[in-house]
Amino acid sequence: MDAGSLWPRLMHVVSDATREQLQESRAKLDFHVNLFWLSLFAIALSPQSSRNWVVLGAVPPLTLAMVLWLLLPAAARAWGNSFASVFDLYRAPLAGHFGLELPPTLEDERAMWTEVSRAILFRRPFTADYLDRFRTTRKRAEPGYGKLADALYIKKRDEEAAAQENPG
Repeated sequence: MDAGSLWPRLMHVVSDATREQLQESRAKLDFHVNLFWLSLFAIALSPQSSRNWVVLGAVPPLTLAMVLWLLLPAAARAWGNSFASVFDLYRAPLAGHFGLELPPTLEDERAMWTEVSRAILFRRPFTADYLDRFRTTRKRAEPGYGKLADALYIKKRDEEAAAQENPG
């Protein structure tokens, strides 16, 4: 799954509790990063003597920067795990919103998400043709099931209708 193209669509599928947990872990990461850079800025602005680089004013921000440097990987891992779990847990509902059904094998699922990502990124009608084998019959017949699915197939439906009207 291409996170860049699917993330905005996935956020409409996740539950409010999951979205809140994700935002909380991201806020903790942002807090740690911002406080780290603020402490480095405070070190740069602290008065320095010509004889001794470390003066009393630079010790607290330097200590804080070192502690934050040690805490940053844990905060990044927490946000990364939350981010990855959203893709793991909500890929089936996202597929349903596209009018698709998850295939039985992991290899086919990877192929499906690759084609979905290409269809989103390139917005060419023929890229949607590759998704036909993953579409559910019931959902394909329902107009308005998904805006993206409709946008991708509108040209194909028009071409099929034109071909039926003018068989020659």
